[in-house]
Amino acid sequence: MASIKFFLLLLLSAGFSAMASAAEDVTGLWQTIDDETGQPKSIVEITEVDGSLQGKVVKLLLKPND
Repeated sequence: MASIKFFLLLLLSAGFSAMASAAEDVTGLWQTIDDETGQPKSIVEITEVDGSLQGKVVKLLLKPND
């Protein structure tokens, strides 16, 4: 029984480690979503410059009537 608990603990800690590694890198392209309509609004690029995160809108996703 102790070996099963150890295996589950090992499995869980490996999963949390993988999630923590993936969560650290937020750089890249992100899509923003309108809170009211749930529709995409823009594409934002997040970069790291001198240890700081910076974001800029690279594309607006406008509808024809906007």
